[in-house]
Amino acid sequence: MERRYDEMRGSHMLKAIQSMTDQPIPDWIRKELVQGADELDLVRSGLDDTMRLSFQQIKEVYDSNRKVNDYRTASYVVAIDKISRSYLDIGIY
Repeated sequence: MERRYDEMRGSHMLKAIQSMTDQPIPDWIRKELVQGADELDLVRSGLDDTMRLSFQQIKEVYDSNRKVNDYRTASYVVAIDKISRSYLDIGIY
């Protein structure tokens, strides 16, 4: 759905540029602007968001806890915290 929206938005931009300039737009430019994100682009974007959020959590633990001396330990703290929260959510503890 996002891909169709991007393609439609690119098509509208091309129509606007063409109407303002009264010049035809070359096919290679049309192809680049109208083409929306493919599945691989969407997967990479989601992975990028996940990695950025994870690093922010790790950095927050690293900066706020004096006992955490490196990012590796901070990542363990974040992971264990997530596991403990999931156990609390399902009512084990």
